Amino acid sequence: MIRRKIDSRIRVLIENGIHLGHRSLLIVIGEKAREQVAILHHLLSKATVRARPSVLWCYKKELGFSSHRKKRMKLIMKKLRAGKASINEENQFELFISSTEIRYCYYSETHKILGNTYGMCVLQDFEAMTPNLLARTIETVEGGGLVVILLHSLHSIRQLHAMTMDVHSRYRTEAHQDVVARFNERFLLSLASCKTCLLLDDELNVLPLSSAVSAIDPASAEAKQKVASNATELKQLIESMSDAPTVGKLLKQCKTLDQAKVILKLFDVISENNLKHTVSLTAARGRGKSAALGLAAAGAIGFGYSNIFVTSPGPENLKTFFQFVCKGFDALQFEVGNI
Repeated sequence: MIRRKIDSRIRVLIENGIHLGHRSLLIVIGEKAREQVAILHHLLSKATVRARPSVLWCYKKELGFSSHRKKRMKLIMKKLRAGKASINEENQFELFISSTEIRYCYYSETHKILGNTYGMCVLQDFEAMTPNLLARTIETVEGGGLVVILLHSLHSIRQLHAMTMDVHSRYRTEAHQDVVARFNERFLLSLASCKTCLLLDDELNVLPLSSAVSAIDPASAEAKQKVASNATELKQLIESMSDAPTVGKLLKQCKTLDQAKVILKLFDVISENNLKHTVSLTAARGRGKSAALGLAAAGAIGFGYSNIFVTSPGPENLKTFFQFVCKGFDALQFEVGNI
């Protein structure tokens, strides 16, 4: 396998996203686009100073490879012991699939991933995409995460403009056979103005998309300072509330200043023990609403609330909520059977 140097703009873009808490978008064109996911995930893992990021992989019908992790890992290790394969060769993608926590999901079942959080999202079969699907999948990615769109069947981004989408079949009638791809056109225009997006070929060469990506510099000191100031304000808020027995412990679980402010507001209502209050919490997808509500629910139980009802379109949407309910219990040092 020939070693090649990856364009530094890819690394800088990913690192900037992590420093600033912004998602990065990479669009990979070509028949071998899928094989580059392993390298991109490695770059993200290397820049992230914590556990390997989890992956959400969305597709229409055919994944194109086996998703059975144990079977794939067993086969790779057997080949390695026999000396018939090397990790540095074609098995790099196989090893990535076998050793990474990946959630595979049909586009038709993406409603089940609402409320979950991933470090990386891979989207293939772009012809099945709709604006709602695009938003629903991308916004499950945490701040600083990576979104990768694979365009296997294209050789140029210009072909995307004329691509026939699956949703077009709904609008064809005998009188109107031609459907104009408005979404594709607007999607391309938004990519051209996006400063956190790179267009790559299947060898990870950066393709020209707009002048905004001709040179990507590391995040400025001012931008980092703004992020640092929010972190400092969050730290000061946590310290100021450290004497509060319940709220103080739960605030330590918050990742953003907005989450901490939400927790304080919810506890103002919870502490009144008045069941006539209604609180509405709104934010864009992926901003931490489920986490904040989970911590608040744990705190409400600490305040003596015995009946808490939770509604959702489906049980899968509550995964993050209950994860943070459990984190709240741990922070409050609750034990099973002894609350």
